[in-house]
Amino acid sequence: MVAPLIRLDAELTHVQPGEQARVTVTITNPGTIIEGYRLEVLGPAAAWSQVVPAEVSVYTDRATTVTVVFSPPGGSAVPAGSYAFGLIARSMVNPNASAVAEGDIEGANLVRL
Repeated sequence: MVAPLIRLDAELTHVQPGEQARVTVTITNPGTIIEGYRLEVLGPAAAWSQVVPAEVSVYTDRATTVTVVFSPPGGSAVPAGSYAFGLIARSMVNPNASAVAEGDIEGANLVRL
């Protein structure tokens, strides 16, 4: 099995507490069979992130896009500052085939704890 290829449309994203930021992600299937992938945000931002859709099917030599929505809660409850995050795509056919794309999310009003 071949690992998917993942590309973020932005490696640095800004968001304010109580607001949303979105990152578009392209997942390409370089393999020889139709693949299904489960997508998940890794790191501290995972608690206030969602991947839409969280599962996709991708034909051979084709790509599809998903959106990562970052929604840090308002107020001081947000673990703040500049944080690295990862988006992992795991094959639903072969759990050993996966790939991670990395980026950073930051906000001017976020204060790292």
